[in-house]
Amino acid sequence: MADSRITLFRNAGPAVIRALSRCLHPAYYLRSEYIVRKDDVADEIFFIGNGKVEVVSEDGFTVYDTMTAGEAFGEVGVMYKVPRTASVRAQVRQHCYIQLQTIINAY
Repeated sequence: MADSRITLFRNAGPAVIRALSRCLHPAYYLRSEYIVRKDDVADEIFFIGNGKVEVVSEDGFTVYDTMTAGEAFGEVGVMYKVPRTASVRAQVRQHCYIQLQTIINAY
């Protein structure tokens, strides 16, 4: 799933894409299930395989953004070593690929 369709990897070469792809593991979320919550420890980046997610306010009533397949979230917290900056929940049944921070730090 880590490929050039994901904005985060737009300028990455084939070797980087292959290396990261080998390190991903799948995760599944049900409709309305929270994937991350604001202020959680950020130790994973999520790549949307299929489905949609919503970036929402802490109370869950305001939707700031909707993301779909090929997009990624969670990179801010991982790359800058800060807590999650927003809550994200599955809008429909969701299939993500997860990249752990420890693997990213190796690169």
